[in-house]
Amino acid sequence: MEGQNIASVEEGLEVDPGQRVKTEDEPMESIKPEESEPEATKDNNPYAYLQRDEFCSERYKIELRNLPKQYGFNELKKFMMKLKLNPHKIKKGTAKGHFVFISFRTEEERDKARATLSGQKWKNKVLEASFANAAKDPLVKQRASLEGKGNEEPEEIFTESVDEMVKKSTTPWFDVPYSEQLEKKNEIVRGYLEGLKKELFRTNMDLRKLPNPLWVSESILPSPVTSHYRNKCEFTIGYNPENKEKTVGFRLSSYKRGSKAVGKIDSLIHLPEKMVQGAQVFETFIRKSSYEPYDPETHVGVWKQLTVRTSSTDLLLMLIISRKDLSQHEVEILKKDLRLEFKDLKSPAISSFFIKELEVQGQKTKNEPELLFGKGYNAEKICNLSFRISAESFFQINSLAAEVLINAIKSHAELDDDTCLLDICCGTGTLGLCLGKFCGEVHGVELISSAVEDARVNAKDNGLEDKCQFYCGKAEDVVDVLTYQTKKKKIVAIVDPPRAGVQLKVLQTLRRCSKIDTVVYVSCDAEAAKKNFVDLARPESKKYRLNPFVPRRFIPVDLFPMSPHMELIVILQRIQDESCNTIPLC
Repeated sequence: MEGQNIASVEEGLEVDPGQRVKTEDEPMESIKPEESEPEATKDNNPYAYLQRDEFCSERYKIELRNLPKQYGFNELKKFMMKLKLNPHKIKKGTAKGHFVFISFRTEEERDKARATLSGQKWKNKVLEASFANAAKDPLVKQRASLEGKGNEEPEEIFTESVDEMVKKSTTPWFDVPYSEQLEKKNEIVRGYLEGLKKELFRTNMDLRKLPNPLWVSESILPSPVTSHYRNKCEFTIGYNPENKEKTVGFRLSSYKRGSKAVGKIDSLIHLPEKMVQGAQVFETFIRKSSYEPYDPETHVGVWKQLTVRTSSTDLLLMLIISRKDLSQHEVEILKKDLRLEFKDLKSPAISSFFIKELEVQGQKTKNEPELLFGKGYNAEKICNLSFRISAESFFQINSLAAEVLINAIKSHAELDDDTCLLDICCGTGTLGLCLGKFCGEVHGVELISSAVEDARVNAKDNGLEDKCQFYCGKAEDVVDVLTYQTKKKKIVAIVDPPRAGVQLKVLQTLRRCSKIDTVVYVSCDAEAAKKNFVDLARPESKKYRLNPFVPRRFIPVDLFPMSPHMELIVILQRIQDESCNTIPLC
């Protein structure tokens, strides 16, 4: 799933200049970023981005070492706040969390943090703090590696055609027979489960008392369609390296690998024709425009990203622009031109067009996108229910395969009239509404307000507003209240989070609610969610109340043909007594 509700426990950095972390084998350097900047011209200075006016979290950064073996980022942040420090972002330095980078908004805040944290004791560990180097701009670094002795800036070197590179980056299994794709995904799940079992047994030794098999893993459920299935894409706007034209498509490589090149999308098998047409008509428009694509290196330019959403009946476009170099008058003229160009377009007919502006410093604004024309949403049908999907609301990428996923949940969640279904990260209410007729009541929780509004409208349109209620807020703040309010005898929690999983507070809330015996976890990145599964299965303690939840069934569903990705439904059940007696396989 794409991120929409509960924030990751890490506060990730943007993929822009300097936004990467050290690897474990890199040395710790205890010098300030400005002291490390080489004498060089601005064009090839990998630290030039630090001198720009816009805010950059790499500018004032420390490295914190000798951390305890187990800690949460929220815990660390609270600890720092008690010391009257004001961290902006915290990022792991290695996959095992041996050290972290902490950035600040000012030099004074950084220096105070370094002085305060050095020698500070936390969880029986004496912390070590030092100034951290800013990361080099990856694009400048790549450029330097390609430069010869000449003075001309080298072009990116590609060993394959742009079309082939785009195919391999977006649909790497495009030339693999579908039956082989499914078997490869089954192998991925089997390998993942072997590693998960070892981690669970290491974390909670009592789980070894459970009879084998600890869980059942089903074969992957195939997608009803294998091509033209994707109903949403976020296209980058840049330059095609072959013809140097402005292009709406996919970046050939990430910025941190030193690339800004963008390839076209018309040969991609997973995109519906209507989506490709929408991107192409907008591409024609910007090629006639005097404005340039947004440059992630310099933050100069206007056109940044085009989101395209399709349904069986609708085509929605959302344009993201940078207005750093535009006056308010120029922005209004641009909006007028967009209306004139696309409002009455017949092929393809655009049902909604939104525009969203970046903040001046290049970060996405939290403001709602502005509707330039149209009804403002897409309409779709799943499981014989009608859904309204706004520009930024989450909805499953593959609508037909989403029905397969929902039916699989219904088969194993043991819902009845005396069940309250708690839908965490509910998006537009797809899961809760489709499963609502099989249970007594549904309570959905979502952070994005437009998605909650969609969910409420969807409930009303489908005659389910009395049974299904949706709330806007953080799950950790809302779930406790909902679990106490329901009069149903049991609660089944469905967790359908962003890629990185949910925060620890949400898991702790699920653990301490005695009415919840079953958690249905839907993950699009099981490796990233592994820590959530381990935390749910930890032994009872002050931090993890009541008996643990143990994975008992795994059902992979292929929502992403032509790629190694899949959705994984994990049915977790609570152990019923302290002796870890048998809990039935669901």
